[in-house]
Order: sequence, then C-alpha cells, then structure tokens
Amino acid sequence: MIPEQFTYLGLAMSVVGSMHYLFLTIKGRVKPSKVTWLLWGLFPLIVYIGQAVNGVGAPAWNTLAASILPTMVVIASIKIKQSHWSSSIVDYILAALALLGVIASLLTGVALYAMSFAIIADFLATIPTYRKSYLYPSSESAFVYIVSAIGSSISLFAVQNPQIISTLFLLYLVVSNSAIFMLIKFGIKSKDRALLSI
Repeated sequence: MIPEQFTYLGLAMSVVGSMHYLFLTIKGRVKPSKVTWLLWGLFPLIVYIGQAVNGVGAPAWNTLAASILPTMVVIASIKIKQSHWSSSIVDYILAALALLGVIASLLTGVALYAMSFAIIADFLATIPTYRKSYLYPSSESAFVYIVSAIGSSISLFAVQNPQIISTLFLLYLVVSNSAIFMLIKFGIKSKDRALLSI
C-alpha cells in the first residue's frame, strides 16, 4: 500500500493517456471504435456514482476521469473524417448487450452488484476494440493503454482500506488496458493480414 496522495498521480497518468488519445484522434492518427468509446464514457460514470455513495474517496476520481474524456474522443472521431472507424453489426449487438448490463446495474440496490454489472457491460463494449487492436494495430496507440494501465495500478495500490467495492473497477482497468496494449503490440501487421487474405 502506498500513500493515498499517489491516487492523484494515477489519475494524472490516466488523464494524460486519454488526452493524448484525444489529440491523436483530432490529428487522424488513431481510429477509435465509437461504440466502445461512447460506452466507456457511460459505464465508469455509473461505477463512480456507486463509489461516491459508498464513500470510497480519492480513488473514485480516477473512475470519474475514465468517464469524461472518452466522450470527447467520440465527438472528435465524428467530426474528423480521418479518424472514422466503421462499426459492424456485431459491435452494435455487443453494445446492446452492454446496455442491458447497465440497466441491470441500475436496477440492483446493491453497490457491488451494480459495479459487477457495469464491469461486465464495459467488457462487452470493449470487445470491438480488443478485436480491432489485434487485427488493425496501426489504428490504435499502445502508449495510451499502457499509461492508463500504470495509472490505474498506482491508484489501486493507493487504496487505503482495500475492499472489493473500492478496488474491483481499478483492477479491471489495469487488466483491460494491459490486454489492449498487448493486442496492439502483438497484433497482425498489415503485411501479415495481406497474406491471410490470399
């Protein structure tokens, strides 16, 4: 366990990562999945509300930051043609399932259940980005995801009274961002994809 003040370092790293991704989107150097990023803006907001109600404290700010910037990325990707990424029918099905998870999280009166449903929903919403990161790694930024994973790790270790309600979402962010980083790094390169299509 590290001092709680380190939460703000973790928060700053996550914000820097997301702001860098927003910058890359504006420049047309990444092509975010709008389905993923739109839902990424919604789900952490639900988790943040649950954490705030349960008095989690400073670590909850990391969760709130995970909600605000993705919405800005979606807006930028809509306005910048070079950042356009077409969503498939599978993406929309996953989004619908994710939204059902959100509804389930809102209907339960137990914070832990609400958070669990929100994490499941977030995972479903992230599947299009997992897939895109592996098949088209050049459409993503590995740097952004590893910075976010490190920032969430710092916030996780800064939780002073570790309980499942205060650590579960942070742990999920560490695993999910690390997974995307690895998928980008070891994804199919353009030349290999060309060979697969022969």
